[in-house]
Amino acid sequence: MKILSVAGDLISPTWWVNEVINFVWGFNPLEYVTQQLVGDWEGFARCAQVWEQLGKATGAIGQNVRNGLTWVSAGWQGRAADAAVGYFDHTQQALVSTGELFHEYYRVYYDVATDVWLGAKAIADFLKTMSDIVISLGFKLLSAKALSPTLIGAQILWGIAAYDIYRVLNLWDDVMKVVGKVQLVLNGFAAFALTPTPDTINRLKALRMPANEYDHPGVA
Repeated sequence: MKILSVAGDLISPTWWVNEVINFVWGFNPLEYVTQQLVGDWEGFARCAQVWEQLGKATGAIGQNVRNGLTWVSAGWQGRAADAAVGYFDHTQQALVSTGELFHEYYRVYYDVATDVWLGAKAIADFLKTMSDIVISLGFKLLSAKALSPTLIGAQILWGIAAYDIYRVLNLWDDVMKVVGKVQLVLNGFAAFALTPTPDTINRLKALRMPANEYDHPGVA
């Protein structure tokens, strides 16, 4: 997709103008307009990565507890050993369960970020095409004025210009449709986060960590 996108950009007058503006003034008009329409999807995608890193860290800690428990339990005997095995076995299961929960959050955030990114890319492409048409339209109108003494040539160019205006209006309609779809995705995420269904609550439930710190029975 990136290769095709770059190939399309290289033949777009709007892309070159946008790159010059970005180089000279450090301002990217296409990115700015897109962010105004769909928001900071890159920041949202970074949230997804944070959930994934938390999941990996929590899962790794749980695995460490399990490895340590396996290593020392062979030499433990009596009530203290039984209590310790029960406590730390539950602890590692809770850590692994929490890691899986974080991974589920990552998947939800990642899916939303991907949908919004695709929407943002489509909007940027639509806007770029609209701008290309407007640039082309300007040349056609200038040519129509130059050819005004030859009535037929001017009429043909005016007709093409009218068709270009029709295309721009259709493209803007496409932009609004994509914005609507992105809004539906975000509304669905808001419902997931603020008013989760019973099924969502059950699916996103991790085993709780022990309520108290480990207390060796031999101490009492």
